[in-house]
Amino acid sequence: MPFHSLGAWGLVLGAVGVLTLVGVVISGLAAPNPLFSIFTLTGLLLCGLGILLMAVQWLRELIRTLRSHNYRQVLLLLLGAALILLPTLLRH
Repeated sequence: MPFHSLGAWGLVLGAVGVLTLVGVVISGLAAPNPLFSIFTLTGLLLCGLGILLMAVQWLRELIRTLRSHNYRQVLLLLLGAALILLPTLLRH
């Protein structure tokens, strides 16, 4: 199944990262073990890369809707982003 969307790749990479971290937790690896460092770093990097790809996909979608002058969808995209980021911004 080919992935043509950055968001799909981001979702897959994020899921693999989370599964890697869950595998570390279930296996019981601890900090002195080098496998703990390798798998934890790999899982975190995959999660971060997934988040980055999904953010790029969102930005591409926002630019596409701005160019098509679909302002209602632009407003919905910005409102969705605000709702996701609002708890983090209000906490600080």
